[in-house]
Amino acid sequence: MLGKAAAPKILIDHHLEPDAFADYELWDVEKSSTCELIYDFIEMMGRTDLIDSNIATCLYAGLLTDTDRFRIPRTTPRVHQITAALLEKGVDHTRVYNEIYETFSENRLRFFGFCMTKCMTVLPEFHTAILAIEGEDIRRYHISTGDTEGLVNYPMMINDVWMTAIIIQRPDQVKLSFRSKGDIDVNRLCKEYFQGGGHKNAAGGKSDVSVAKTKEKLLSILAAQKFNLNLA
Repeated sequence: MLGKAAAPKILIDHHLEPDAFADYELWDVEKSSTCELIYDFIEMMGRTDLIDSNIATCLYAGLLTDTDRFRIPRTTPRVHQITAALLEKGVDHTRVYNEIYETFSENRLRFFGFCMTKCMTVLPEFHTAILAIEGEDIRRYHISTGDTEGLVNYPMMINDVWMTAIIIQRPDQVKLSFRSKGDIDVNRLCKEYFQGGGHKNAAGGKSDVSVAKTKEKLLSILAAQKFNLNLA
């Protein structure tokens, strides 16, 4: 639909291999987030004076979430410089953090606990943890799609877990979400085996078979060393 629009099209993105639809592009995979690029664009136009507290809050929220709370390797000095400039515009960073990360419903928190205790398989030999979540688990806790945001990051807290995967039944099909550390390229894993992609350390995909069979497929990929986890 967007490609057929008559209006000029602009792409501002930091993901790998975006769709080629735009007349103008500001694309840089080395940037931490699209919000960093938006700030760069505003700065290139010489109009940072137009950034009020509301715009600054939106840009700050994008930086905070896309850098996983300023944790990922692409959180450069430039990111912190932009963050400082946004704070000077009046961002209430404590409120933003609370509203994003500390507004769980009771059901959502109990669901996360259920996933950690009942759905997680830890594979020390592959430095990997897998969360396999069936549709009935989603329904039991009245979970909507956005409620699983951030769940994939929790197993990464385990010592020596370098890659985590969520395999989850959605209404239309099974979806996957991956996170990794260091040189483990989950973007390539998703592109080659799960019809998806994303970033080197954060990617997603999909599967046309059940949660259980998708988990078996992932296990077979790891066991056959079809995917290099750089375990040496």
